[in-house]
Amino acid sequence: MGENCQNCGQIVIGNFCSNCGQNSTFDRIDKNYAKNEFLNTIGYEKGFLYTFKELLLRPTQNISAYLKTNRNKLTKPLTFLILSSVIYTLVVNYLQIVIENEEKLKKFMEIQALSQYLIGFREIMDMQIF
Repeated sequence: MGENCQNCGQIVIGNFCSNCGQNSTFDRIDKNYAKNEFLNTIGYEKGFLYTFKELLLRPTQNISAYLKTNRNKLTKPLTFLILSSVIYTLVVNYLQIVIENEEKLKKFMEIQALSQYLIGFREIMDMQIF
């Protein structure tokens, strides 16, 4: 006899419960399992970059095909939206830091140039007085 299903309590014969379809064995949760779950969540196998490229080049055809026929070809819309938002946020925050640093550098250079000008002006004034 088989074991009882941990999901619905029915007797399991084989690898899956005939009542609910639950696996009779469970994978151990380790770093490989976590990595695979993360990659499945973000649609790694279906291709985030492929979806991005297709929506950039042929948006109407791909949206129509997704709604009418083939939903396995592209990343799921909600997953695509969340990943796009995360990537956009990271890129914008990184570029904002770079821009802020460049602005600080420009201000520093302006102050340096002004101080060099004032030093030169002072030297000229000192020569004229004596």
